[in-house]
Amino acid sequence: MDLATRSVEVILAGQSPTGGYVACPAFEQYRYCWFRDGSFIADAMREAGHVGSADRFFDWCARAILSRPTGPWDARYSVDGEPDPSPWPKLQLDGLGLFLSAVRRRGSSRWDAATTTVAGWLERHGGDSCFDWWEEREGLHAVTLWCVADGLDSSDLRAEAGRPCRPRANGWLTPAHR
Repeated sequence: MDLATRSVEVILAGQSPTGGYVACPAFEQYRYCWFRDGSFIADAMREAGHVGSADRFFDWCARAILSRPTGPWDARYSVDGEPDPSPWPKLQLDGLGLFLSAVRRRGSSRWDAATTTVAGWLERHGGDSCFDWWEEREGLHAVTLWCVADGLDSSDLRAEAGRPCRPRANGWLTPAHR
């Protein structure tokens, strides 16, 4: 069996009946589904011909989004769609942008209510401070801004994300104009 086939089997085995992709079933801290990681996986599953798996994930996202239509949304939820009660930082906007991008590549209106809700919220808050991919630093992150820009299909935000960064007092980088 080749690695791609085995990878698809592992992903399908780790997908909840609710559609969420578990990050790691054997490590308690990662028994969650992230918008970011799940969007990457759903894109890959769609490309591998497992459109139904991707669609179940997008259904999972839509349920999580529409259960809290005014936002903001956490970066991760249980695979059943329940909020994570831990004190881990939860605001990560990159996953929402990646969800929008992945759904757009899927090319279906099935999730219009959720994508319209997220897009409207990101248009107002996409440049807000949030946590990075590893929940270690809070701030404005170029990669997050790029994901939001891609999700909103905004050339202005893409240009902003690509601007040179300047050091901040805390040692982290931020786009130069901020």
